[in-house]
Formats: sequence, C-alpha cells, structure tokens
Amino acid sequence: MKILGFHRIVASLAMAFALVVGVQPALAQEAAEATATTQLESVDPAEAADVADADAVAEGAGAYTPMKPTEGIGMPVDRGLDIQPQFSETGEFAYGLHVGLIWVMVGISVFVLVLLLYTVFRFRRKANPVPSKTSHNTLIEV
Repeated sequence: MKILGFHRIVASLAMAFALVVGVQPALAQEAAEATATTQLESVDPAEAADVADADAVAEGAGAYTPMKPTEGIGMPVDRGLDIQPQFSETGEFAYGLHVGLIWVMVGISVFVLVLLLYTVFRFRRKANPVPSKTSHNTLIEV
C-alpha cells in the first residue's frame, strides 16, 4: 500500500511538471506604434511598366468607402430575438447552421425527456411494490 501512495505522488509530480513545461498561454503583446505614411521610392517608369499597371492600382486604392451607421444593420435592435439579417453567403450559411443546430438540440432534449419520463413511469413504487432482492449480490453487481 505504501508503494501505491508513492506512485501517486510521482504521477502527480510528473503531471505538474508536464503542465509547467507544456502548453503556455499566449499573452498580449505590446501594440505596434502607428507610423506615418511613408513616401514610396521613385522608380523608373520603364521598370514600373514591366511590374504592374499603375492605373489599375490607383483606381482600386480609393474604391472602399466605409458604410455609415444604418439602423438594424450591425447594431442591436430593441427586443430582437433572432440573429440579425445576413448580407453575405457566409452569413447565410452560418445562419442555416445555427438553425439546424437548434433543431438538433431540441431533438436531443425531447429524447432525454422521453427517456426520463419512461424511467419514472416504469420504475415507480406502485409498479414495483416488492423491492428487488439483488442488493449485495456480487455476481449481478459486477
């Protein structure tokens, strides 16, 4: 019995050591300093023509304009119960997945409720007035 206690101590120390040298949490890093916009170095136009189309880059650079706040889009809605309307394919897919998982949870909950009610009804005291005589029967308990 003393050896069993020693093995537990060694196992506990080994697990503690594994926790110390194992996975470490990712701690927050210092925020990067914002740098001022730097001027691009001037490149010979003949070399730049071989690399990329400058007009295409210039057109796309200012194409994005942030959306102004719109009531009900991306902000809380008073007394809202469902997920907000989705505006992308990924959002629609995630919404469908969410609804599907809700129905899976409902199905599992109903199944567990039926099992619980069956057990309560089947093994109630009135249905089994004489208790089972299997208490302390090693063969049955094992």
